[in-house]
Amino acid sequence: MMKIIVARKTRPEETIVTFPKFKNATCSMLNDNHIVAYSFNGKCFYELNIDRNWPVTINETTLKTIHAEEKLAKLITNAPFRITDTISKQIILTCKSKVITLDRNFRICNVHENEGSDFRGICQDPYGNIFITDYNMNRICLFNSSGEFLHDVQVQEISKPADITRDSV
Repeated sequence: MMKIIVARKTRPEETIVTFPKFKNATCSMLNDNHIVAYSFNGKCFYELNIDRNWPVTINETTLKTIHAEEKLAKLITNAPFRITDTISKQIILTCKSKVITLDRNFRICNVHENEGSDFRGICQDPYGNIFITDYNMNRICLFNSSGEFLHDVQVQEISKPADITRDSV
């Protein structure tokens, strides 16, 4: 069973949801108070609507199960490393050699593939730029908020970057 825990400035960490289906899923909290998880084994997304009442009560109105379209399920060849949403309200997930961008209905908008890459960590700057680490190629890639690859970011002496984050500035 996986627990989703949130830490807030005003209160200590607290569990917001415990849900057995999230156990083997890649899970992320999006900016609009939704939790999105992808179950590689089940080939489906779970979307959990979070209100202000924590812990969350899971029922038909709070949890949606969205089966991945066949084309998308074939693209996701292993459990995604990360899932996030963009400033343009799209969902991006990193899946080994692919960066897949979906609309909010979990339909494919864009796929960037680079053979030999291992795309992992994702972060977004305040302007909507998406930075994604490429573990195998020792680089950080810049994508726009629509999931289109722009270019590599020049970073000195980086080796096997697994994750990335930004400070609050």
